[in-house]
Amino acid sequence: MQTVLLEGLCLLLVAPVYAVLTGHGAAESLVVAAVVSVISIAWSPFHNSLWDQVELRRTGRAPSARPPVARAFHALSHEMSPLVFTAPAVMMLEGLTLSQSMAVNLGLTAVNVVATFAYFRAYDRLRPLAIRCPAGCPA
Repeated sequence: MQTVLLEGLCLLLVAPVYAVLTGHGAAESLVVAAVVSVISIAWSPFHNSLWDQVELRRTGRAPSARPPVARAFHALSHEMSPLVFTAPAVMMLEGLTLSQSMAVNLGLTAVNVVATFAYFRAYDRLRPLAIRCPAGCPA
């Protein structure tokens, strides 16, 4: 549910930005943004689980206790890592070169990083986690 809410927010922010940047209509922009969103939804649980496990082992900190700098790196990683999958999808949908697709994806990612940072900060404050540090992590 967490991922679906985030991607819904990002979709509402990204589709209009994409339409303005490309000059495409709202419907085409929504389709491209939706495809990117579906890819991100599929990737997000893997990313977040891995990030949270590594962070817990390294710091002994629950995700809901993540300080702003760590949250910023998480948001950046969360939005940059799906580019491996979304760049080829945008290339196919829009007939772009790899460099054009990366430029479009990076622009949209910049919007999403800000939204992701704010979303996870609010989400973690509303739903803090009580996690015990596993053996061997610095608690």
